[in-house]
Amino acid sequence: MSTPSRRRNRSLASCEPCRKGKLRCDHQQPICASCRRRGRESRCWYHPAPLTKQHNIQNQSRYKSHDRNCPGDRYDTDHIHSRGTHNSTTSIKAPSFQTWPFMSDLKFSPCRDSIAESRNEKAHNERLASLVEILQSLGFLPVIENLLEDYFTFISTAIVPKPIVSQILDMIRDFLTTSGYLEINSSFPISLHNLHQLAQSILDATSSEAIISPAMDVKGLCTAFSGHNLRVETLGLLYTMAARATLSSHHYNKERDAEFMQEMCWRSDSSLRLAREIAPQTTDPIIWLAHENLQLMSIIEGDASLGVWRRVSDLATDLFALGLNREATYSPELIPLFLAECRRKIFARAYYLDKIFSAVFNRPPRISSRHADCKLPLDIPDDAPLTTSLEDLREIKSDSSHDDWNSDGIISTATWARLRYILGEFREEIAEYQIRSTPAVDATKLRDLSERCRRAWCSLPAHLKYDTNCWTTDIPSAVCYMHGKIYLSYLHIHFQIYQMLNECNSTSTSPELLELSTTMLETFVLMANSSSRATKYPRDLPGLILIYGLPSAIILTAALEANTRDPTQLLPSGIKPSFLIRNISVLVSQLENICSPDDTHYEFCFQASKTIARKLDSILDSSTTLPLSPGIFTGPERAPGIATNTSQSEGFDYESDTIDFSGLDNLDFSAWVIDIDFVTGDGIWNTI
Repeated sequence: MSTPSRRRNRSLASCEPCRKGKLRCDHQQPICASCRRRGRESRCWYHPAPLTKQHNIQNQSRYKSHDRNCPGDRYDTDHIHSRGTHNSTTSIKAPSFQTWPFMSDLKFSPCRDSIAESRNEKAHNERLASLVEILQSLGFLPVIENLLEDYFTFISTAIVPKPIVSQILDMIRDFLTTSGYLEINSSFPISLHNLHQLAQSILDATSSEAIISPAMDVKGLCTAFSGHNLRVETLGLLYTMAARATLSSHHYNKERDAEFMQEMCWRSDSSLRLAREIAPQTTDPIIWLAHENLQLMSIIEGDASLGVWRRVSDLATDLFALGLNREATYSPELIPLFLAECRRKIFARAYYLDKIFSAVFNRPPRISSRHADCKLPLDIPDDAPLTTSLEDLREIKSDSSHDDWNSDGIISTATWARLRYILGEFREEIAEYQIRSTPAVDATKLRDLSERCRRAWCSLPAHLKYDTNCWTTDIPSAVCYMHGKIYLSYLHIHFQIYQMLNECNSTSTSPELLELSTTMLETFVLMANSSSRATKYPRDLPGLILIYGLPSAIILTAALEANTRDPTQLLPSGIKPSFLIRNISVLVSQLENICSPDDTHYEFCFQASKTIARKLDSILDSSTTLPLSPGIFTGPERAPGIATNTSQSEGFDYESDTIDFSGLDNLDFSAWVIDIDFVTGDGIWNTI
């Protein structure tokens, strides 16, 4: 064994891995005990002058030559290739995020050196301890496997294809059992061993770049993120999906499942935070995890929480870091076809969610269509990109309609993503009017926006348009439910437009707004009455009530009250007071019963039901002495996109300030028209 060398200050020199990681080194040569204990014998070496600056090109060349002959740090090429399954001559790296283009060519940069120096022993130990806690939840692996089967049953718009999740689960189980980390017994939970060693292996994998090859199949992609290359974001994705599946199940019992749910939520947050800290680049599993975590937290914390708003921002950051807004990122020379389609779907969904939360918080959107040139996902079955070659895909695309909708009437997750993205573009235009500093409303442009939205809706294939008779056909109730939500989202775009137009005349409500409110309320009531067939969607109804049902009910209740006080203020023809009262009564019943006392929206729904019920009682009491009068008149136009046959009225006057929401004094109901679509999920919540 060689004699330890010393620095200029006569202190013993440490090997490079210990020096950079701020670990205790015993200074033995050629391999120190610390590296031997951590299995890093091949990477243990002593730099002759570790803190010497390179002052000229000759010095840089000398160090680069020395670097090629000596093991490097955790990012060196040999180490990366030892973890992967593809050679650099046949694979193309995913684009790394760089501040400036030329930074990727600098091997020794002050920025990178300072980051490496900051990875001290304390930070390493904290991350290792956090990962050990994350790994302890693998004791629920059999439960997680069962829940992920349910996930794809309950959630019909999953962004991660089922074959990928199944392959990841199989690889993780095989790796853990063959390596001795997991022991399957008849008892539960299963036994786990050597978690610190496993945690160190996962930290090393997560801190390495993932290599994506265009020739990869599903198994090849899963190998890069699971199995022997298991990464922390992969574990977090499984935990988060299991938590969402638990909440989605109609067998969910809070008392029984509370502890499991709490643990899965903790693991989800910890995994996402840790992956973002140590991963040298944004990966697809990180984006998948960020999206699933956003959906999960919006259920638990509520859509209007600051934590959810921050998660929306972080998701947008991850998307831009990976360059998913640029079409060049989806090139078949960089990534396989199935991964490109997955990325298109997640970008389309994130784009729509960004517009929804922008409206919820009344803040500018993060993702703008002006800065994105990526195409919409292909409207093909979910498993088609996994098994279809590029040539076959071109043939499938040639069989599609002129606007890339499939001609077979098949509805997939890509179908919902395309629909939401189209509606999201109109929502982005509305946000330009709502958030801009100049308050003036351009009525001509707003009506043009409404007309363009109507034409876009009419151009959709017939099987994608909501039909009120679908509930009595053999169409699955989940599909009917999604069609209804898409239709409500479409109507709400017009609702917002006419709400802004109505601000120009604060003394009356336009007939278009009344017709839209009537149709929105009728659509929701029909969906609520059909919930006995769609038993997997109990958690969706509170969001639909608050976002679609309640704003329309407020406007219609005020109209009925104004008509009761003054029969000359007529309702549009085709809108019968008895029809409105019946639907509003159903809404009140839903507000009273749809939320359990521990639900996030319970108090709000309870107070809203009392307020509307009090107004409805007043209207009914007055109607015993004064009949309600529907109007009969025609107008030059009608509200666009409404399925019911109603004609235009000249409008009726009422003061919105006369509505006394004594139970909800602090809430402006006239502004409560944001369509969050309860963006908390898919399938059970069926959002994208």
